[in-house]
Amino acid sequence: MNQYETIYEKIKDADLVLIGIGKELSQKKDIEQEQEKKERIHLFNQLYDVIGNKNYFLITTNTDDCIYDSKFEADKIVAPCGSNFRWQCKAACCKDIWDKKIEKCPHCQGEVVQNIWKNQPYVEEGYLKQWSVYTRWLQQTVNKKLVILELGENFETPSVMRWPFEKITYINEKAYFVRVGEKFSQLTEEISNKNRAVSIAMNSKVFIENLKSIVK
Repeated sequence: MNQYETIYEKIKDADLVLIGIGKELSQKKDIEQEQEKKERIHLFNQLYDVIGNKNYFLITTNTDDCIYDSKFEADKIVAPCGSNFRWQCKAACCKDIWDKKIEKCPHCQGEVVQNIWKNQPYVEEGYLKQWSVYTRWLQQTVNKKLVILELGENFETPSVMRWPFEKITYINEKAYFVRVGEKFSQLTEEISNKNRAVSIAMNSKVFIENLKSIVK
């Protein structure tokens, strides 16, 4: 049995699946060519087909909103780093978030910027409700067969998925953790020694395509 077959068998046997989508799978420009976007949505749909009818939750640090155009259900996704397509007051004088860019903040008449974590101060209200859904879902994973797929994450915001995923794997003896990435696939010694985590130094796009190829 090769590593893809092993991972797929783990997914089929799991009670729950936690998916992390990182920067390796994000768009590289604010404005992306339509064909490139279609290809990325197709890739996410391939991943969805691998997961099948499992109880899943997906967390992403990307801000391009592309994942919402895939088969993954919006109420099972959280994007705590914000969205390129929502807007906030640059000074965060209010908690308002707008779906369309406006000329200026109606409260302080100041500049309006994208509602993303890199624009500090960051108005977090856009994701907090869904974050509560996510944390409640995580409570279900205690002592359950859990597969964690972390795909292409870097170290920009390690407190969002990298460190929490490592902690979950360390605590939950029934967890199986797969960390994939061309540059940042390293595992901590604490979890690698437990033989319940695997590091795959590969582009996440190629990994998803290879994993999907074995699904009947």
